[in-house]
Amino acid sequence: RKQVDIYAPNGEFVSWYAGGLEAFVSPVSIGISGNNEVYILEAFGPSVIMFDVNGNQTNFHRNFSQWEGAFVEEPVSMTVLKNGDFLVLDKKTARTVHFSRLGVVLGSVGAKGAAGAGVFSNAITINSSRNESQLVVLDFSALNVQLFNIESQSPNIPPHLKRMRIQALASSRPACYDLAVNSDRIRYAIPAKNHQMV
Repeated sequence: RKQVDIYAPNGEFVSWYAGGLEAFVSPVSIGISGNNEVYILEAFGPSVIMFDVNGNQTNFHRNFSQWEGAFVEEPVSMTVLKNGDFLVLDKKTARTVHFSRLGVVLGSVGAKGAAGAGVFSNAITINSSRNESQLVVLDFSALNVQLFNIESQSPNIPPHLKRMRIQALASSRPACYDLAVNSDRIRYAIPAKNHQMV
């Protein structure tokens, strides 16, 4: 099965919808915009596919690594803002690229190297703060989190000074590549066992 499964807040299966024009090959991250559009980040390409609440494909950003200013080779994580902008983390360069909903590159932040301000030894995931004013980057090897201000009108994402040390946490949650919850608390997941199903 290559489809998006949808679950209620209590974990019960609610519905499903088929992928867009092409089946998923290697989805690695999922995000939801303010109007509940579901964004799927495909490592293959890489590409971002968008679906409305009814499961209809609304947009498809194919092979965005070749776009001017993008330079994303190994996408591993994505966060989606309420306005439809999305940010993608490249594992190879530890760089996060900020795209508009239409795929225009708005800016980037981060580099690979010895962990320090704006530099990551092994950045593995990103997210945005609740009010979407900050980008959160987790550096697994350094066991720290770095925060960056998201400037919606600026072509760059200037670094914020705050760094936090984190603790490794054990989890009993079933392994999955990514999980997103919309405003109605409906859950979308990319399970680790069946990497082609969302």
